[in-house]
Amino acid sequence: MHIQARACHLALLVVVLPSACGSVNNGGSDSADAAASDDDGGDSADADAAADADAVDAGDAAVEAQCSEGLAFVPGGTFTLADKPGEVVIEPFCMDITHVTAGAYAGCVSCSPADTAAMCNTDIASRELDPANCVDLAQAEFYCESLDRSVPTEEQWEWAARGGESANLYAWGDDPPVEDDDRLCWFAGRVDQTFPDRPSATCPVGFYDQQAVHPFGLEDMTGNVWTWTTSEGSEEANRVVRGGGWDNTLPGRMTTGFRNDLIQATIRHPALGFRCVQAPL
Repeated sequence: MHIQARACHLALLVVVLPSACGSVNNGGSDSADAAASDDDGGDSADADAAADADAVDAGDAAVEAQCSEGLAFVPGGTFTLADKPGEVVIEPFCMDITHVTAGAYAGCVSCSPADTAAMCNTDIASRELDPANCVDLAQAEFYCESLDRSVPTEEQWEWAARGGESANLYAWGDDPPVEDDDRLCWFAGRVDQTFPDRPSATCPVGFYDQQAVHPFGLEDMTGNVWTWTTSEGSEEANRVVRGGGWDNTLPGRMTTGFRNDLIQATIRHPALGFRCVQAPL
């Protein structure tokens, strides 16, 4: 897919339960004692299992508590980007579960308005839950900063998208997408209606419920809109964008490692949006 205008191309754009073992006793009282002992062991195992389950639940709650509502916790780690040399150390952070929506962006009274050109979601009631698009990097950064957050680096984005140490080729795993896939908001096969009617262009955030299969519970890491990052691109004025947009059809652009480093930071495009990150609480 090609971003023209302002003339860049987005296309280049256990719980383990203890096992019970015992000997057979033929004596009366001994048998009763053994049975009692077995009962106690069963009760103990059940208690241990319940305690372990409670510990897991408490652990999950503790992780969730590290992030504000609407953000998912991303643990830290070390990895090498798929298309860029050098080992990267990632500190734990929180990331928006979805892209910032058009409605949320419009609700930022101090933010400059998003563009209203063709295929932009700005001021369209039926698309308030679609990603905010047609905003440049500076607008995205201003919005995130208004919430004491920031736009992610490409390293943060890729680590989150791949599920950290899971190292998934795609956000949902290693199975490649196909046309009419129920995981991507693709343009292919979606041109029977004109904008803003469905199904053309963006999808509502979380429409395909990728959160259910993503290691960190993130939605739409690929296939709805590309995502701004703060990482410098091929030139000083460019920034890397990640994730593949709704008007892409090539599976390779939907991988967690694909990077587009040719996009000027001032571009505002209908297939380009953003999400925010924040340090854990």
